[in-house]
Amino acid sequence: MRNFVTVNGAQFQTYTINGGEYVSTDVDLGKVVGALAIAFDTSISLVRRAWLDEACKGILHSAILSPQEFEVLVELLGFSAFVSKSIGNNGWDTTTRVFHYSNLNTGKAVTWVHFVG
Repeated sequence: MRNFVTVNGAQFQTYTINGGEYVSTDVDLGKVVGALAIAFDTSISLVRRAWLDEACKGILHSAILSPQEFEVLVELLGFSAFVSKSIGNNGWDTTTRVFHYSNLNTGKAVTWVHFVG
């Protein structure tokens, strides 16, 4: 059995604490997409184009990226919607969640933590 474990810092962090007493601003999704492109080891322009022209438009399959890379962008879109909802309702009906992508070939990773407390 193969195992992989790592302890990383989060490059991106958002939060809503004490029912909205302390709330972070939203993360710049362009920066997250750029960080993913670096982790994918894929051209930033290609990943941004797939993000804007395919993932954000609800396209099911990418003509630009591999299916695995595109699935990461789809998951990012869902996570960003979750964070917006959580910040918008002060975390009353959400919990802490983490978006994490690891490229096991290169060792590069992207982590976004949304803390609800």
